[in-house]
Amino acid sequence: MCTVAECRTFFKDFDDRFLGAGGQTGTDISTLIPFLRDRVNARLNGTPIPAASPDQTAAARRLAREQREEYDDKFTDTSGVTDFDCIQACFARFANGELRDPSDPKERGPNGAYYFLFAEFAALAVQLGIDASFWRELYRTSVKTQEIFIAVYPPSTGAPGGGIFGRSRRFKGPPVDSTRKDDLHREYESKTDSELDGKFKDNLDAANAQAMVASVPRLSDGNEALVFIAPRVRTMLNGISSYAVESGVSPSTAAQLRVFGEHVASALELLRVGVAHETMGFLGRTDAPG
Repeated sequence: MCTVAECRTFFKDFDDRFLGAGGQTGTDISTLIPFLRDRVNARLNGTPIPAASPDQTAAARRLAREQREEYDDKFTDTSGVTDFDCIQACFARFANGELRDPSDPKERGPNGAYYFLFAEFAALAVQLGIDASFWRELYRTSVKTQEIFIAVYPPSTGAPGGGIFGRSRRFKGPPVDSTRKDDLHREYESKTDSELDGKFKDNLDAANAQAMVASVPRLSDGNEALVFIAPRVRTMLNGISSYAVESGVSPSTAAQLRVFGEHVASALELLRVGVAHETMGFLGRTDAPG
C-alpha cells in the first residue's frame, strides 16, 4: 500500500505536469475543460451528455496517454501490473485532505468542484475506447472518492448562482475516518458500470444541494434571513394586478390581488426559513435560523 509521502509525490508531479502547462498539452487542457464541465452539468441536469468533436477526441487521446505515463511511473511495476489499490488509497487521501501541505502553496488538495472532472475524463476515455480497461478502473476510483470530497470540502457561502462550478470549495474537515473509507470502498467495488453512473449523478446532486444551501445568507443576532423567493413572487403578483387594471378590472379587485400577493410572499418567506433550517442542519451548516 502506498504511503502518504508517495501519494503526495504523485499529485505534486501530476500538478507540475498539467497545471499551467504550455504547448500542445496546455491547448488540449483548454479544449477539454469546458467540454468536461458541460458533460458534468448535463449529467447533473439529466440531459444528454454531449459527444466529443474530432478536436476534443484528439485532445482526449493525447491527455489520456500523458496521464497514463504519470500513473505508470508511480503505480505500475516492471511486469506491467498497475496497483489500483494504491491509486484508490491516494485518491481517498487526496479527497480527504490528508495530503495537504501548508508549506506548499498548491496545498495538494482538490481544486473545488473540478474534482468531478477526474471521473468525467475517465468516463470520456471509456466512451471513446481509449485504453478502456485502465480508465474504467480510474472511473470507479474517482466516483468512489467523491463522497469523501463532498463531506470534507464544502462550498463557500455567498450570493446565489454560478452552479456547481460557481462556488469555491476549501478544506473544512474533519476528515472521514478509516472505517467510512473502507465502507465506501466495499460499497462501490461491487457496483456495475450503470450503477456507478447512478452514483456519480447522486454525488453531483448532493454537491449541488450543498451549493444551493451555501447560497442562503448567514444569520446573526436574530436578524431575519434575506428572502430570495418572496420578492420575486411579490413582483410577479404586483405585475398581475397592474395588468388587471390595464385590462379593465376594477381597482378593488386589483387591490385584492395585490394583498393576496403579499400573503403568498409572506407565507413563502416563512416556508423558506423553515426549509433552510432543516436543510442546513442536515448538511452540517451551523448557522441555520434558530
